[in-house]
Amino acid sequence: DLERQIARERDSRQAAEAELRRRHADLAQVADAAREAERRLQMALWASGEGIWEWDVAGDRVTVDSVSAEGQLRRVGPRRMADMMEMVHPSDRESLRLVMGLYLRQASPDIDTAYRTLLKGQTHWHRLRGRALQRGADGRPLRVIGTLKDVTAQRAAEQSLHMMAQAFSSTHDALVVIDAADAIVQANERFAALLERPLDDLEGRSLSSLLQLDAPLSMRGAARGEVDLMGSGNTMRHIEYVVTPVSSDGDSATTQCSIVTLHDVSERRRAQDALQRQAYIDGLTGLSNRASVMRLLDARCSNLGAARFALLSLDLAGVKATTD
Repeated sequence: DLERQIARERDSRQAAEAELRRRHADLAQVADAAREAERRLQMALWASGEGIWEWDVAGDRVTVDSVSAEGQLRRVGPRRMADMMEMVHPSDRESLRLVMGLYLRQASPDIDTAYRTLLKGQTHWHRLRGRALQRGADGRPLRVIGTLKDVTAQRAAEQSLHMMAQAFSSTHDALVVIDAADAIVQANERFAALLERPLDDLEGRSLSSLLQLDAPLSMRGAARGEVDLMGSGNTMRHIEYVVTPVSSDGDSATTQCSIVTLHDVSERRRAQDALQRQAYIDGLTGLSNRASVMRLLDARCSNLGAARFALLSLDLAGVKATTD
């Protein structure tokens, strides 16, 4: 009997030890899974640039977890909501309080807003999103969790893009954006008026073909030049263009598109031609004047290899009286 009792106790002890080892292994596996989940969360936060914030509404405590550029988890808080509000830009505090208040009163399904903060004398834009993880019996949020992201660079890029779009549409210059294949990506109304074509008819067309150029402008890099186009009424127009390559990463070798600015310089060319005519054409006879003859003589005399030539001078008297 004693031996059987000792054997039962030994078996029980061994079974307990086996159960203890199994539970220890399960706990270790759970701990490893938790650490792996935390690591994955940190990597996801690092990749997205977002942090996680949690608001214990009943306890009035806010905690923010974020990941540094080196991938290290950082925690801010717990702090009272009023203390967190002190970090918000004074111009945005009331609107953020209104958003939070409306959500607590169940007037909105979730929190999604943007606001500014003052950090070390610098203004940053943040996007705050959140939703209740736990609610009370009356449906009011008790625990809110969400994401927080610094969108300063994005806001600056959006503002810059908005300003560029306004400038693109309101400028007096004819502007057109072409891709690496010389196809028109976008053009403004001034460009459509310059080419005397509907704006909707220009997208996707080859700019060089429209301007009747031999080589695509997208292959020329930074360049400028002039081209003659026949306008309505068979009037010749002189167009001056400037090509500015644009790349997404600042590397000129990887040009994504080009911005082409065009000006109608027909009036300037006509004025230049008129000045040229006044300088070298006699207004009375329509023939070359003395300045034109002297320029021609200088050119011929400076060319030592030119054939010999003779100069015949005629003195016509009474020309003005005859023409009158």
